[in-house]
Amino acid sequence: MASIIKVNTIQDATNSNTAVSVDSSGRVTLPQVPAFHAWKSSSQTSSADDETVTFDNITLNTGSHFSNNVFTCPVAGVYFFSCKWLSSHSTDQDDIYIQVNNVSKSRSRNPLSASNSHETVTLTYIASLSVNDTVRVTINSSGGSLYGGAEGWTTFMGYLIG
Repeated sequence: MASIIKVNTIQDATNSNTAVSVDSSGRVTLPQVPAFHAWKSSSQTSSADDETVTFDNITLNTGSHFSNNVFTCPVAGVYFFSCKWLSSHSTDQDDIYIQVNNVSKSRSRNPLSASNSHETVTLTYIASLSVNDTVRVTINSSGGSLYGGAEGWTTFMGYLIG
């Protein structure tokens, strides 16, 4: 015989945080899942290789685990990260890295094209991470530039998959 469990909310052991919510249509939300989205409002020109990209606007930061341009994993699990960037110029090739614990794990490079044009590149990374692992985006090109603006041309986001 099959069993049925009927709940609309699952909370932690102290009843202080809702871990799972189910509405009357069966839609499930997980309001405590670590997630963040940040973007640059101004351009950045690197002065050294492996320079951390600065993100000065945070539009989502569930759990406040994204701080000072670095995401710190609060719980072990599989995470998804994505960085979208727009190069300020195209006469040089710029490399962008997603780094875990200061080690480059995923890289992308803007292609060379006609001068005075911009290139948009997206970089993604999925990884099994441990508690307190750190994730950041770096630019690896002295003099390389990233464009920033109110439109969110350069962004960084991530979240716990499970």
